[in-house]
Amino acid sequence: MSSLPALAVPTPKVGSSCPKLGLTTKSLTCKKVKGKLTWISSPRQDQISLNLPNNWYMSQGILNILPTTKSGKSVKVSSDTTLICSVSGLSISPISPGRCNLRGETSADKSFQSKTQFFSLDIRDSNDFENSIASQYFFDEAGPELVELSTAGLPIEYRANTPTICKVNGIKIEFFAPGNCAISGIQRGSAFIDQSAVKEINLKVMRKNFISFVPAESINLSVKTYQLDAIASSGLKVYYTSYSPEVCTISENVLTLFKHGYCSVEVSQPGDIYTVQATAKTSRIKIMRENVITMILPSSTALKLKSLQLTGVSSSGLPVTYKSLTPTSCIITNGLLSLQSIGTCTIVASQLGDEFTLPAQDLSTSILISNDRVLADQPDFLTGYQIKAIYVVPSDGTDRGYDTNGYITSMLKEGNAFLKSSIGLEYQIDSAGSDFDIQYFKSSYSTSYFLSGEDLANDLAREMKLYENATLDRKNYIFFIDVPSLKNNKACGYAGMPGLLSVYAVGPTNSGSSTCVGKSLNFENYASKGWVHESLHNLGVDHTINDSCDLMRGSGDCNSVWTMDKDRNKYVGSATQGVNILTLRVWKGYTSDQNLRASCSIQYAWIARNDGLRYALCPTGSQFIGALTYCWDGISRVELQVWRNNGWESLGEGNHHSEPWGKFVNWKCSSGYTAPWKEVTVTSPGLQKYRWMINNREGEVLNIIWQR
Repeated sequence: MSSLPALAVPTPKVGSSCPKLGLTTKSLTCKKVKGKLTWISSPRQDQISLNLPNNWYMSQGILNILPTTKSGKSVKVSSDTTLICSVSGLSISPISPGRCNLRGETSADKSFQSKTQFFSLDIRDSNDFENSIASQYFFDEAGPELVELSTAGLPIEYRANTPTICKVNGIKIEFFAPGNCAISGIQRGSAFIDQSAVKEINLKVMRKNFISFVPAESINLSVKTYQLDAIASSGLKVYYTSYSPEVCTISENVLTLFKHGYCSVEVSQPGDIYTVQATAKTSRIKIMRENVITMILPSSTALKLKSLQLTGVSSSGLPVTYKSLTPTSCIITNGLLSLQSIGTCTIVASQLGDEFTLPAQDLSTSILISNDRVLADQPDFLTGYQIKAIYVVPSDGTDRGYDTNGYITSMLKEGNAFLKSSIGLEYQIDSAGSDFDIQYFKSSYSTSYFLSGEDLANDLAREMKLYENATLDRKNYIFFIDVPSLKNNKACGYAGMPGLLSVYAVGPTNSGSSTCVGKSLNFENYASKGWVHESLHNLGVDHTINDSCDLMRGSGDCNSVWTMDKDRNKYVGSATQGVNILTLRVWKGYTSDQNLRASCSIQYAWIARNDGLRYALCPTGSQFIGALTYCWDGISRVELQVWRNNGWESLGEGNHHSEPWGKFVNWKCSSGYTAPWKEVTVTSPGLQKYRWMINNREGEVLNIIWQR
């Protein structure tokens, strides 16, 4: 039986009808298009290539790639190992060594299917290390530490190749003996990190060598020879050299002395291959000569002789100095003994030697003065701030004995009593025993000069050389001048504000002159009010202008009683008139109270000292120290130095300001300029020299007279 011929199946074509949704052929797929089953082209498989290198090193930084695809479409690249690498666009950033797994993806379209393809890239790291250590060490000191990790962060292996000289514990080198210490190091790497090169380290291990040499600071010339005993820590022989053969010579280790002066000796030790050369030690030994004083004085003298020339001599030929142990009986000035009163005058002759002369033993001698006044400031009985009264008689004036007859004493007592009753405080008044120490001074200035002079306080301070040998205690000098008035009859007194000097006229009133003394309301003597008035000016208090009965009134008449800031709004409890006097370290019983203010005083009218240096008077404690002569316009660095032990010693860096001494001292730079300042604390009185270094150069040398 024959079969029917098979029907021919038409070949599907794009756009023709298809029988079943989802049916596929080699290149077509049956899909519903606008509600009809229609043959459309099947999308093809895509292929991605990232074009990656075999390896990429951390040090190479970002890897920029250019992916390609069969379809020509763009590729989205991402990292599946974000701890190893990260991807931003077509840039791969290495993060740490390891295998970087990447994913490449394309999206589907009509022609190609979507594609996800995986790739890998080995991220590697180079491996190196470097030890930056010194090339030379001492075997008896701790050795250095080596680098622990390589640049890849892996531990390094070290080995000492000279075990008798050194060893390595981990990364710590230990030295045993002088010599050459050889060490090698390597880092062997890992799967993704290269092995480092072998590094060789050679260290020179040295023995220290220092000289111990502590000879006597001084040797008496009379000993003739002296044995030196320097040693080197290495045990090697030391060598001596004399650099002052006119004073001393050296043979081996024996010093032979010839004359007084500095004997300069150097000790050296040159070392060897593994022993460093010792630092040479130089010593200046003082060779000292002897010193003896001889002095001949009479056992007694008469007061009317007034003075004796002292004629002591020393065996060294150096000048002898003198001191009176009885200043009430006698004083000494430049070798002249001035007789002051009857009694025993005890003198001590001294010769302190010099750099190369021993101090002589003091020689004490007493003279009996048989048969009157205080001509110099006596040794202080009180400490701290005090009023110092000086009775001044002009060269052609009448000596009324106000210093000895109780007249000035009564003024001091009445003025102090007024203070006590007004504010509950009073001044210390310079005393000797139970009496006020009122000094007498016969000036070389005439009466006419005192009547008309404009700057008498400073003139007298210069004439008396008050600050040539300044006292250890702060003194407010009040000159009671035996004339009827001052400044051509325009004033009874005047004072620096602030300051430590004032003047007041205490002479009898002449016809036509001001009344500066005598009964005035509640004062028995107007001068008692006057000296207190001037002393407050010295403290910084200005005149009162709205109360003619106030102690500090500048003008006007008072017809009731004299008062002292009765409303407590001017200078007692208030600083309206310049200063609150209750805050100052000037009152009896409070002169050492560091909670109260005591500022430095600067001599504006220059009262020179023999050393020629400018100076300030500063209370002990903490003070702002400034410059006294100059201001600068370009200060970048300030240093304060003090003169000690024959050299300048730094007190550290300071600052600069337009008011370097602080707001309570009238010293100010012009606009645009500043001067150095530094706070200094000094507890002991005395003269001290300082130096300002401005921008590393000497700016000014000055003295501070520290006073209690």
